[in-house]
Amino acid sequence: MKIIITEEQYKKLFEIDYRNLDDIIKFGEFSEYFKKDDLKKINKFLLLIRDLGVVNMFQAGDFLLMSIDYFKDFMRLKSYERDFDEDIISEIEEILPDIKNIMVGAGISYVESKGNEITPKSVGRAIRMLTSSIMKYYMSQNLPNVNESYDKEKNFLRNHFGFDFSDKIKLITSTYDVPTSFDVCLSSLSTSLWLNYWGPMFLFELDGVNYLYQDRGDFEFFFGDDCDTYTDNEIPERLGIAEMGFKFSDIIDIYFDEQM
Repeated sequence: MKIIITEEQYKKLFEIDYRNLDDIIKFGEFSEYFKKDDLKKINKFLLLIRDLGVVNMFQAGDFLLMSIDYFKDFMRLKSYERDFDEDIISEIEEILPDIKNIMVGAGISYVESKGNEITPKSVGRAIRMLTSSIMKYYMSQNLPNVNESYDKEKNFLRNHFGFDFSDKIKLITSTYDVPTSFDVCLSSLSTSLWLNYWGPMFLFELDGVNYLYQDRGDFEFFFGDDCDTYTDNEIPERLGIAEMGFKFSDIIDIYFDEQM
């Protein structure tokens, strides 16, 4: 999925004073398609979803275009699992139509700005991109004391996505670094060719399988010691970060320290 936020803008996330709304409005190309009051409403809405606790924040973007009827049916099903704050539910139901209108309007503005024909498909695609950008920004915005250290990012990923790769990612720079569990399906010649052509790899474990990861420019490459290859975002999707626009290289940047 294409993300409107650029890599340079993403780096600037950690320089923004999140107490200053003007700084927030200036950040990210997505903001130009929303009025200032609309962004306030979206922020309030996402905070309500967070406080309701019906889903983790990775899934909160799904609510930005949800109808009241669908939301009521959704909450009716969830109420069989546990009780939820009725006041928060009422607030969400009250603001939901505005949020949907805001997102549709922003989607139309985006398509118009690109000089493209306004169709349900083009607007829908624009809304998905805007939603992804908003959620990527929101999740980064809510890193506690974001300027302090990468430890805050690690805590955020552990709390919201349920994983922690601290001290669990190993740099692979030669065939001798590859565990013997790969011997069945990966030759030392292939490993050498990959390293020479695309650069270093990284080793990590997920759900009992060891994976070699390599950023190959146009795509991210994963090879498991179960002999399966993944190149279509399967691993980021399994981790729950793909819809946020994050790549596994972002995980490497956060968890891997070359000085280790």
